[in-house]
Parts: sequence; structure tokens; C-alpha cells
Amino acid sequence: MIKTTWTSRRSEVESIRTEMRFLATQVRGLPIRQANKLRRRREVTNNCPNCGKIVQYKQTLKPTSIKALPCDNCGSRLYSRVTNDRFVLDLRTPIVEKVHCPGCDQEIVVKLDPVPGSVQEFQCITCQMDLSAIRQPKGVRVKFGGQTKGPPPAPTITDKLLKSIADAMGQQPWPTGKARAVAKQLNISSTTVHRAIKELIRRDVFKLQSGGKLYVPTPDD
Repeated sequence: MIKTTWTSRRSEVESIRTEMRFLATQVRGLPIRQANKLRRRREVTNNCPNCGKIVQYKQTLKPTSIKALPCDNCGSRLYSRVTNDRFVLDLRTPIVEKVHCPGCDQEIVVKLDPVPGSVQEFQCITCQMDLSAIRQPKGVRVKFGGQTKGPPPAPTITDKLLKSIADAMGQQPWPTGKARAVAKQLNISSTTVHRAIKELIRRDVFKLQSGGKLYVPTPDD
């Protein structure tokens, strides 16, 4: 009796799992057979772009699929990507990317490996911060780092960065959370934004503000 009950419950669980998988594929707009087809790894045969010899490997036919591999004949570093439902094999040579320093917003040109997860360390030519460029499935992320241990030093507040923050903050009075939103928009820390605001107040670009209202000094102040 116990064995029969356990078997029955296991059957119910498997049935629920099947229904969930079916619903998930319908939400994504893919029939079950097509979804399974995309997940299945395929046998791929391509010519090495360096020596022309045949290269064989397995890869899933998904738009985001990228596979790194070597050529067994010439030893070239290769990567395979999916373009228009075709597997394209290219040399794994660095690609020139334009990125921005998260500290001073300086545009910098770096060469980065085309395979997602690749990292290139470099230094900002303006504020001398150690940075890391990280290849992601979509785009390139830049963060403070390199081989530096511990929290990064505060970035230099340049005139260019001050202008970027002043333009992003806009006219006063600012709503609550504006500085945090600007930090996210410019990909810099909230601390940097607050330091810049203090400097802009010192330069009479902005006025003191508290609780969403501008501070108006009285004759006794």
C-alpha cells in the first residue's frame, strides 16, 4: 500500500513538471519541439580561417551561443558564433572597443577578446584609475579593479565629470533619490556624485538643498 502511494505521488509530480515545461515553452513563443531543437548540441564542421583545414566540434544553435576552441592542425585560437542560423568560425583576435571610465567619463579605446567572460585590465589616461573591461554576452562592462586589492581610491573629480553630473542633476530642487539615479545613469558611485555636488555648491553652480527644498539664508545667517 505504501509503495503504491509513493508511485502514485511520483507520477503526479512528473505530470506537473511536464505541464510546467509545456507552459514555459508557450510563454517564450517556441513550440516544444523547436525549443528542444535549439537546446540540442549539433555536430559542426567548418574550415579553419587560418590554415583552411577541417575543424569539427559541437555547439547549440542559439543566437547567443559562442564557443572557444583551437585548431588541431595549426594551433590557432578560434571561436564559433551563430549568425543567421549558421555557425561562423573566426580567429579569436581582440576587437577594438570604445568604453568610458566610470570615474571621470573619459572615453578609452581598448582591445578585448571576443569571447564572453574575457577580461582586459588597463588604466584610465585621464584619472590614472586601474580598470577592467569585461566582455559580456551583450556589450562590455567596465569596473574599477585590475590587480588592486581593497576598495579603489576615490576618483578624481575633473571639470568634465563635474559638468556631466551638473547636466544630469538638472535644475533644483531635486526630488529624493536624484543623486542615486544620476550615479546609476553615469555608472559611477553615489559617493562620487555627492562629492561633485559639494564642489558645485562651493562654486555657486548649485544651492544648498534640504528635504527637497532650497536653503534660503535669512539676514541673521
